[in-house]
Amino acid sequence: MEQGSQQSYEFGGFHLTPGERCLLHGGQRVHLGPKALDILIYLVARSGRVITREDLIKEVWGGSTSRMGV
Repeated sequence: MEQGSQQSYEFGGFHLTPGERCLLHGGQRVHLGPKALDILIYLVARSGRVITREDLIKEVWGGSTSRMGV
């Protein structure tokens, strides 16, 4: 999954730094599983755009729905 090392995002009291794989809320680290963080990074980086299920699967799961249990 492509990540900008210097890019960061602010939303709803959260601060997301994809290059460090770090999500903060109120200065405290929020622990997410690796896939949940991958999905969040993908969606936040594409805010305001329509995301298809197929694009999300391709990017986060490498195109295989079998690994998702779908």
